[in-house]
Amino acid sequence: MYFYNLLSKLKYIFTLVITTPYYGWIIFLQIISGFFSIAGIPMLIPVLEYIRTDISGAEKQGHMGFFNYVFSFIGVRPSFYSVLIVSSVLILLGQILVFVSTTIAQFAQIKLSGEYRKKLFNSYLAVDWLWLTRDKSGEMNHAIIREVELASVAHLNSQRIVIYLTQLMVFLALSIKLSFKVTMLAFVIYGFLIIINAKNTSYVQSLSENFNETFKRLSTLTANILQNKKFFKSSIAYKGFVSKVFHCIDQTMHTAKILNIREQLQISWTFLVTFTFLICLIMSHRILRVGFSELLVVLLVFQRLSPQFSSLFENYLALNKNIPIHQSITHRLNDIKKNKELCGDEIYQFNKSITFKEVGFRYPEGKRVINNINLEIKPCQTVAFVGTSGAGKSTILDLILCLLKPARGTIFYGEISHDRLDIFAFRKEVAYVSQ
Repeated sequence: MYFYNLLSKLKYIFTLVITTPYYGWIIFLQIISGFFSIAGIPMLIPVLEYIRTDISGAEKQGHMGFFNYVFSFIGVRPSFYSVLIVSSVLILLGQILVFVSTTIAQFAQIKLSGEYRKKLFNSYLAVDWLWLTRDKSGEMNHAIIREVELASVAHLNSQRIVIYLTQLMVFLALSIKLSFKVTMLAFVIYGFLIIINAKNTSYVQSLSENFNETFKRLSTLTANILQNKKFFKSSIAYKGFVSKVFHCIDQTMHTAKILNIREQLQISWTFLVTFTFLICLIMSHRILRVGFSELLVVLLVFQRLSPQFSSLFENYLALNKNIPIHQSITHRLNDIKKNKELCGDEIYQFNKSITFKEVGFRYPEGKRVINNINLEIKPCQTVAFVGTSGAGKSTILDLILCLLKPARGTIFYGEISHDRLDIFAFRKEVAYVSQ
């Protein structure tokens, strides 16, 4: 079950990665950056060896191996300064590419947040009217203001996971080349951390989902009080309503505290374990038979690797916090798409009558409002619907505007039935004054 959940999570992360703008460039730049690091860091061994022993150039070349061939190919004689310069240039180029790829990933996140907002606004008023009446205004506001931003951050964190994972693999490959024993010990230590952190992030995801749902309720309650200011201002119901609001606020505060504690604990224990590993490595380098120069470079590698590992799990933790929000936005967009308003393709001419033929309508909850109505609205005439509250006046108007569809009977716009009418072209000619 654990591995099934892990595979599902990895599949979700992969989906986030490939649906992010410029993801190909981001991964490509990371691979090139990794290549420069692989090429540059091992070159420091002969440089450090030269400083420590002041061995002649001919003797130092024994440490170069493959790099001798590279230097001869470009026509440069290997020496202390040439190796140092080439190594520094490669390492700096690698870091520059990391900066470029990270910046592109952040720009992709900004672009995604804008696209999500445009999708929500563009499709919101194109859905079925009954779905719109059921949708709470606070939830839409919450989706636009908060969820969209965090959903796009989920894409950014998925890219960062790829970035840090690539760098982690590069530095582990370097470590294997420099010292196989040290790398195996690192695998054991980091494997232990992976298991502990994975369990923590699963719990964080559950907490984040609860936090987001509570925040939705708080947004809905806030929208209610803004829409009904006069009612709450002039009645005693305000105190009971405020107690509900305060309960939501207390829940969000409590959940946020637990989330913060778990985040900080994970950062702290990851740092402590990796730092302890480096101290133990220094103390036992003779037992592991790691030379002085190799030890310095191994420490340099792990000095770069440890922050990458910490960042990998910090972003994995952040991604697990954002996944419920991303799922909420995805669910809303899919729900909007599923409930998209159906539209015909025939244009109504406004010099023709609108006719109800035995029209009946019942709301989904079962309340019958209109039953077998027949009426004709002639062009260029003023028409008023008069009746008591709940008699169906607003429902008839909604049927005329095609906001609602008849459960029985047909509405004709001239000779065009309501299911063949181009409702969007029709509404362009309508002026609506709300009550």
